[in-house]
This record gives sequence, structure tokens and C-alpha cells, in this order.
Amino acid sequence: MSSSSVLLIGDHNRTYTVKLACTEIAPDLEEESLNWLKKQLPRHTKVNLKPKGSVNGVLVAKVIPFDSEIDITEKYINEGLATNKC
Repeated sequence: MSSSSVLLIGDHNRTYTVKLACTEIAPDLEEESLNWLKKQLPRHTKVNLKPKGSVNGVLVAKVIPFDSEIDITEKYINEGLATNKC
């Protein structure tokens, strides 16, 4: 993870940079948000991506862990670590 709203997601052949859709993290919550995200999505966690577009060649998508119906953005907002910017 390069930040609390940008992930590196890979399959067996490629690695993708994915920005979480609709997520805005306050700068003062960056470190806390990053630690929270690492607990929610440890390495090798399988996720579904629901693409919403791209910005400067970076995929913007909703990220939903396989074991959940709730995307990470919604969990972020529920934790009070992010605001919805959509």
C-alpha cells in the first residue's frame, strides 16, 4: 500500500495500482487509516474490484473483500476515517 486510499493489487501475472473510489482521507488521519487498512486487507487477501474509471492511468474502483458484501470505502466511512466524496 502506498497510501490509505491507493492499493497495489496483483494476480499471478500483473500488479495494478488501484485508488479506492469515493474515498477522501483527512491528512491528519493518514497514518491511522493506513494501519486500519492493513488490518482489513492483509497481504494475499482476495478482493473483487468494481471499476468506476481511471485517473492518470490509475484504476479507480470499489474494493470488496471476498468474505464481505461491504466495500472498503463504506467500512472506512463507518469507522470515521474517511468521507464519501461521490
